[in-house]
Amino acid sequence: MHNQDLDTQLRQITESERFYLNNPGEISPKYKNINKKNVNGQQVYRFEHPRVSQTEIEISKDSRFTSVPLHTHTNVNMNYIYSGSCTYVVDGKEITLNQNDVCIFDTDVIRSKKTIGENDIVINISLSNSFFSNYFLSRLTQQNILTGFILTAISATRQHDNYLIFNTQNSQKIRELF
Repeated sequence: MHNQDLDTQLRQITESERFYLNNPGEISPKYKNINKKNVNGQQVYRFEHPRVSQTEIEISKDSRFTSVPLHTHTNVNMNYIYSGSCTYVVDGKEITLNQNDVCIFDTDVIRSKKTIGENDIVINISLSNSFFSNYFLSRLTQQNILTGFILTAISATRQHDNYLIFNTQNSQKIRELF
């Protein structure tokens, strides 16, 4: 697929996005089937991606024209801002990512996402713990912030509330990679 074909496909209005355009401010009926958990007195959605454990990685486009209430994921989750911007609220702090920025969230990071518009395209990459296998980790020879993040993410005994933000300054290399 060429870059222009990909861009055209990503900008097409999906069925989910059509729902949000026709029902401004409403949350999807799909939320009725999503488990919630109590964290510090707050009810938060717990997003599970069952296919991730089978495939190790799942890539999807976030729906535009809507926000996402407080939630966590059961797996490590990476968001790439393909176009526009996206604002998350993490620990009460607003974090705005712009085109080509990347954020990697550990499993129990409680966050919400503000409404994104037509030009705001977020690519969501869900990664299973098996993705970070010993084979993969053995190739991370340098001790750095990413290595430390991954080791914490796969640890069963650590708290999973970390996230990394990469403000890429609109790097063309990052865009080509994604």
